[in-house]
Amino acid sequence: MEESDDNSIESHDEQATQQRSRLRIIVPQRVIGGGLDSKFESDPYDINLHKLLTARDYTASINRINELIKPARSKSIDTILLYSGALMLPLVVWGVRHRMLMKKRKKLLLLAIDEFNDRHPQLYMRWNRRPLSILTIERTYFRFVGENITMETALYRKK
Repeated sequence: MEESDDNSIESHDEQATQQRSRLRIIVPQRVIGGGLDSKFESDPYDINLHKLLTARDYTASINRINELIKPARSKSIDTILLYSGALMLPLVVWGVRHRMLMKKRKKLLLLAIDEFNDRHPQLYMRWNRRPLSILTIERTYFRFVGENITMETALYRKK
């Protein structure tokens, strides 16, 4: 029994080491619109770009993503519906609108990610759901499997 516990601890340590050694850009978000929406931070100040992108490329890419997801942001009517929640009926309408906007945001964000990945074939942008919902950019490499080319996220260890 002790032997299996040691193996699980070792595998957990390996996973933790692998996570720490991955070079990736974590794109921060900031709250806008009175707390109803978020926007990706396009200013590269205090963001470690790991020489994967230049500051200018990072800013242009994140501004493009923010522009593409702009139609899915809450409107002034959503704010009014939320703050008139004491009447209950407007709160139900807000809930339906909010769910619709979140689905639209996810769809537009995935389209923006695909556009980024097409423009930067050496990089891979993805929306991570676990452990936190964050947008990341990592280096990729390609390898041949039979006749197909597959893309894998490269792991870079600090030397």
